[in-house]
Amino acid sequence: MQTSSCGTFVPLVFAADEAFQFDWREDWAVIADERTKLQVAHTKLSHSRVFIVRTYLLLWTGSWRGGRRSL
Repeated sequence: MQTSSCGTFVPLVFAADEAFQFDWREDWAVIADERTKLQVAHTKLSHSRVFIVRTYLLLWTGSWRGGRRSL
């Protein structure tokens, strides 16, 4: 049996409702000539690999809308 020197690649497979990745970041934008701090929510669906980005003016707003009520 011959194997590759690079190792073995095992692709990850997820059901449509099984997993996703969720991250926050801060960014800045100029809105009406005023520099505004934004909270940006990133969601990546593991099954379809769809990448969704949503921007909020307040951290609490994004957390509430995202279903995470811990803040």
